Amino acid sequence: MIVAIAVLIFLLTYFYGGFSTARVIAKGFRSLNIYKVGTGLADSENIYTNISKPMGILVGALDVVKAYLYLELVHFVLMLLEPFAGSPVFMLCMAPV
Repeated sequence: MIVAIAVLIFLLTYFYGGFSTARVIAKGFRSLNIYKVGTGLADSENIYTNISKPMGILVGALDVVKAYLYLELVHFVLMLLEPFAGSPVFMLCMAPV
């Protein structure tokens, strides 16, 4: 069970990190391909300098909230697994997290 939860955390991390807030905002509000504007990077700086300042601030704030929510989720899962904390399997599975 612990191994399955560790794999689930790794998969959620991969997909959650792959979600580009800048790309969604640029495509949703301005129908732009952010990879073809400015530096070509999907980040808040590119949105801020090449599209609009309020949208750049929004993207930066959403990225911070996204990171905070992820850390809270991992903390919650680890608190649920606290009874298993002494297990060697738990230590092995959770070492990279």
